[in-house]
Amino acid sequence: MDRLPQIIRAIPKHCFEKTDLKSLSYLVRDLVLIGFLAAIILSLDSLFLKATLSLVLGCVLTGVFVIGHDAGHRSFSTNKNLNETIGHICCSLTLWPYHVWRLSHDHHHKWTHHSVNDLAWKPLTVAEFQGLSTTKKVGYYFSRYFLFFWASMLFQFFMTEDAIKGRFFNNSDLALARRSIAITAVIASCYAVITLYLGGWSGFIYLFLIPQLVYQFWLSFFTLFHHTTDESTLMTPGAWDPAQAQLGHSIHVKYPEIIDWLTHNISWHVPHHVCASIPHYNLRAAHESLKQRYPEHVKERVMSAPYIWRVISQCHLIDQAELEPIKWQKIKLSDYLMKPSEQASASEVTL
Repeated sequence: MDRLPQIIRAIPKHCFEKTDLKSLSYLVRDLVLIGFLAAIILSLDSLFLKATLSLVLGCVLTGVFVIGHDAGHRSFSTNKNLNETIGHICCSLTLWPYHVWRLSHDHHHKWTHHSVNDLAWKPLTVAEFQGLSTTKKVGYYFSRYFLFFWASMLFQFFMTEDAIKGRFFNNSDLALARRSIAITAVIASCYAVITLYLGGWSGFIYLFLIPQLVYQFWLSFFTLFHHTTDESTLMTPGAWDPAQAQLGHSIHVKYPEIIDWLTHNISWHVPHHVCASIPHYNLRAAHESLKQRYPEHVKERVMSAPYIWRVISQCHLIDQAELEPIKWQKIKLSDYLMKPSEQASASEVTL
């Protein structure tokens, strides 16, 4: 495989072009949709219709986050101040402090699929899992299995906690991270108060709470399936290579067109990992160029119930993180009473 700079040069130059007007037009579209959906929700009496439109609103909110995501990668605009402003607004609407997200996400891009250093959906090893308390074992099990779709909330909480307590972030970044927490607290509070003012507790539930849960669902869903298959996508420190990690191990998952439209093509994830400065509206074209140049390396999957089940039922732990080949291990909940001495000799890790 070519080295990463060569792979980036294989993408047509027009895929890197971004304009403030075009980028802002997508944000305006989302804000108009949010206002339109909110007005309809507040006017309805049917709880079913309210809930249904609230789910759609959550998808639009996910699109707003994707625009903040672009800003964090400087793919929204060439203007740093505009990126910062848009990033703070869009991420805060989904309760993510902008710099907390940006800095942790940059770390993920730097170490994508590294078995030790990556942050995104990094699995525990068998030994690490067996060293957990029973409570933490249960929490970990469900976060990678039946409740995987809200695991991003835990990541969001712990990264914000790290910023507050001075962990993970270096001293030069800590002030930025803490400032963004304060900004998010203000913007998110205003968002919540406005929904209460407009519709009381019903407005809060249908315009704030449900959309936030839907956003967390999609964030977990996208990130898990971008970086996890039942064939291990992880690479050991000795084998890790930027080109292979970003191009060969990132996964393009095909979703229904309406999902791609609402969430600004974030599922077209391979070119985004090859070069994060590509704006979301050029990801499809960049993907096709990479697929044409490196057909044997671009992984594509079609989202389906059997595929979801295959991943969440198998990809729980890795046998170890330092030596090739890395193999997935399944946590078998039905054997959760197995004694620690029996666990060590079991072919499957048990909870």
